[in-house]
Amino acid sequence: MGVDHNEIGHLNKFFNQAPPEEILKWCGKNLSGEIAMTSSLQISGMVILDLLHKAGIDIPVYFIDTGFHFPETLDFKEKVEKHYDISINTIRPEHSKDKFERMFGKELHDRDPDFCCQKNKIEPQNRFMKESGFTHWLSAIRKDQSKSRANFDVLMIDENNFVRVHPLLNWKWDNVWEYINKNDVPFHPLYSFGYSSIGCAPESCTSKGSFASGERSGRWKNSTKTECGLHQKLSVAVDIHAINR
Repeated sequence: MGVDHNEIGHLNKFFNQAPPEEILKWCGKNLSGEIAMTSSLQISGMVILDLLHKAGIDIPVYFIDTGFHFPETLDFKEKVEKHYDISINTIRPEHSKDKFERMFGKELHDRDPDFCCQKNKIEPQNRFMKESGFTHWLSAIRKDQSKSRANFDVLMIDENNFVRVHPLLNWKWDNVWEYINKNDVPFHPLYSFGYSSIGCAPESCTSKGSFASGERSGRWKNSTKTECGLHQKLSVAVDIHAINR
C-alpha cells in the first residue's frame, strides 16, 4: 500500500505530535514488506531497535560498512545482533578499502571528505535502495542534532522518491539517554570515551566531541562539512487535500 506522497503533509501534522512507539506501530501495520531501516548503530538508532523489539515489529535493518569503521563499531554490531537475536544486513561500497585506496590514494578522507562519503556511503546506499524493493526507510535522525536537520519532518521524500520516516525526530539528546539508561539498551562503547557522534574511524571524520558544542561537533574535524550526505536532498510532498480544506 505504502504512503501516498500527496498525503505526507497531512500525516506529518499528526505524527509531529505522536510518540515514536505510535509511529513505529503505524509503520509495522501499514508498511510491512515495504519498509526497512538503515542504522549506524548510534544511540538514537539503538532506541528505535529496542522499541521495534519490544513491540514485536519485524523490520529489516541495514548497516553500511564503509571499510573505514572503528573496530569497536563492527564488534558492537555483533553484540547488537546477539542481544536482539536479529541479523543486521551489511551494505558495502563497490570497492574494498584496499582497492579504494589504490584507486584514489590513501587518506582521501582528509583531502576530499565529500568525495570519500559519496563513494563509500551515498552511492552504496542509493544503489542498494534502488535494488532492494523497499520504498520506505526508517532513520533515527533528530532535529536537535544539527542545524541542517532542524526543519525536518517525520515523513520526507528523498531524491530517489523514497519515503524516509524519522520516528525520533522530536526527541532530544537527554530523552535518548534517559530511554537507554531506563531500559538497559546496549550502546556503542566509544560514547564512554568522549565521543558524541560516531562515524568512520579516521580522526578527520570522527573525533571526540562535546554536546555543549553540538552533538556532531566531533565530525569532520577542521572542516565546514557537517553531513555525510545520506540525509540531504529531502523534501516534503504537497498535501493537495489540505490545500482544498
